[in-house]
Amino acid sequence: MSEPVQTLLNAAYEARAAGQRAQGRQAYGDALSAARQVDDVRALAHALRHVSDMDREDGRSIDALEAAREAVALYRPWGEAAALELANALRLQALAQDDLGQPSEAIWGEARLLFLSLKVEAGVSECDQRLPERHRASGPGSAP
Repeated sequence: MSEPVQTLLNAAYEARAAGQRAQGRQAYGDALSAARQVDDVRALAHALRHVSDMDREDGRSIDALEAAREAVALYRPWGEAAALELANALRLQALAQDDLGQPSEAIWGEARLLFLSLKVEAGVSECDQRLPERHRASGPGSAP
């Protein structure tokens, strides 16, 4: 990650953690712009995930969905190297779609399989709450 982009991401995280949502959102937006300018794809995907989360929390589900979809598209080519990041981006995409009345069992199922393979119990549990019973098989090879 480039140093200027990392500095913006750190500032955004600190502002958000301190409850300064507007400043945090602005800093994540600045990080998005900076990451695009220097073609820092990893930083861009990271910032998009946080922007998606904040937009969804602020009731901007369409914006959240757009940011999550872009993050998912950026993480996919990295395969196992970004499995946790992809699972989290898929989770955000699924949450935004749920908020818009467009739930997707496929997206929740894919996120669940990734969380399961990574042994992230909280992620598996959240996906299980969102999926119909038929998609909740316990084995790593189970299909959503």
